[in-house]
Amino acid sequence: MGIPAAVHASHSFEKLLRMEAKASGMPDMGVWVTPHPVIGKSADVLEKEAQAAMDDIIRALTQPRKEVVKESSTEAKAITMEGSDLFDILEKFNRYCFKERWSDGLPLMPPTREKVNWMLTGTDRPPEDKVVMARPSGRIVTVEAVAINAVMSGALPAYMPVIITALEAWDETPFGWGSVTTTSPA
Repeated sequence: MGIPAAVHASHSFEKLLRMEAKASGMPDMGVWVTPHPVIGKSADVLEKEAQAAMDDIIRALTQPRKEVVKESSTEAKAITMEGSDLFDILEKFNRYCFKERWSDGLPLMPPTREKVNWMLTGTDRPPEDKVVMARPSGRIVTVEAVAINAVMSGALPAYMPVIITALEAWDETPFGWGSVTTTSPA
């Protein structure tokens, strides 16, 4: 049994905090939430908000925790794009990726099976080998997932060792994922 703990987030960051807790293997972590923003409020307002959250804080510190069950990684699904020509297909692919929030809007190359296999020639590691666990989603990033993303970004197979090493190094840094995936309010 661990030490009771409750973590604070403002309403705007509650979902992110819960995702981060789940990714950290603590999906049941005690959380208490106050109105956003926290900064710039008077001491009186902050005290009233803390008092209003007191039941949530006590509940977060005293609720029994469930046993953590590790989720299995999900298998990537193939998607198919059809169009009148290659440019039409590329445009549809990029719109689809943007809609799914897999893209920031910059052009992506479709990660066809042939291109992913070509990218995997840049490493001796097996495709199913775990590289890191992405945060805050908690998803396992395999060598194949790195290859898929490398293809989409237009990388070459020779870049694979550097990309994999960079991800592993980033995962080892204390500030790591939080500094690139959020403003780290949690």
